[in-house]
Amino acid sequence: MYQPIEEEISVAGIFSEGKFLPKKFKWQQKIYPITEITLTARSRDGQVQLQHFSVVADGNLYRLMYNQTTQHWKLAEIWCDG
Repeated sequence: MYQPIEEEISVAGIFSEGKFLPKKFKWQQKIYPITEITLTARSRDGQVQLQHFSVVADGNLYRLMYNQTTQHWKLAEIWCDG
């Protein structure tokens, strides 16, 4: 099941063919290299556009969220077994 985190993070990545691809993120002073992007999606919260990425880093699954209005990243959730 997913455990909500909702903490701001820093994300580094590249633009390729008009799309942003996250490559690593920093959370709680640790760098997490992203080994796989499993899902990308867009949504809206009123007027705010959000971009979502499910990524694998350090063998765990994370959901990252980018707020296009504030231009801030959040670690939304972490997958936890059990």
